[in-house]
Amino acid sequence: MAEDPEALLIPGLAPTSPTTHGPPLTDDLKHPNDSDHDLACRILRPMLPYEPHDYIIEGICSVMNGRDLLATTVTGGGKTGFFLMLMLVASAISKDPALSPNQKNIPKDPAMILICPTKALQEDMSLKMISLGLKMLVMNNDTYLEGIKNGVDLWAEAREKYTMILLSPEQLVNRGFSQLLENTAFSKARCKRSMLVSSSEEPSTKD
Repeated sequence: MAEDPEALLIPGLAPTSPTTHGPPLTDDLKHPNDSDHDLACRILRPMLPYEPHDYIIEGICSVMNGRDLLATTVTGGGKTGFFLMLMLVASAISKDPALSPNQKNIPKDPAMILICPTKALQEDMSLKMISLGLKMLVMNNDTYLEGIKNGVDLWAEAREKYTMILLSPEQLVNRGFSQLLENTAFSKARCKRSMLVSSSEEPSTKD
């Protein structure tokens, strides 16, 4: 299978010391320029209670420059940070285009779909999103049926109302999900790039 020249791979390795700020990057990684990196840091620092890791900043800058991203991290390596920081930066630039006048890959009203395998993870991630001021929707069997009960079409609301859409896997076969992707205003204007981040168990140090 031919490699996708637009895809970016960041291999996740366990930090080698307490001072390491994330996994080393491959030599052929196309780094974002310094202005992109500095802009992302300026946007994020007032919003976060910690200093963002450089490898996450480089990843989200690459997505904003029009590339798809595939990253792997150890458990606790910052998976959620990729999603949250990307959307925080994208939302800030969409609200104030003067921050990055030449940016052409961020929609006017950006949105992100996340697939969460468990309801517990959805709840944990939703609390983090709310704390950062991101408008989010949790879509699983419980919330879907509750919406029907209350006469609310959550899939219709997802097209325009929310920034972060957290789906449980069973919703991927829901007709509403297909209609969401088929909606041109959503798929072409609000949700344009792809990011896949997975975790791997930290290598054992035992012989």
